[in-house]
Amino acid sequence: MSEAFIADLKTVWEEDGISALRRCAESEPGTFCRIVSGLLPKNVDVNVSGSVDVGSFAEKFRHALSLLGNEPQSKMRTIEHKATSSAR
Repeated sequence: MSEAFIADLKTVWEEDGISALRRCAESEPGTFCRIVSGLLPKNVDVNVSGSVDVGSFAEKFRHALSLLGNEPQSKMRTIEHKATSSAR
């Protein structure tokens, strides 16, 4: 694409972009969803490694709640889990 076309596209987007998206979302929601899905990546590769000390995390989380003045009203519910040999 030429630089002039990209510049024109930018100008039109700045002038009419949000209103055009709103009209499309209201009058043609299927087309709007296709536009949005076309902008999203097709594949996302996430690799996470490491470990979390649950006790330390819970302590830091409670401390953060107290700093924010957002202490829970009642005792927090937890889920207990015991690792099995196949889960290690």
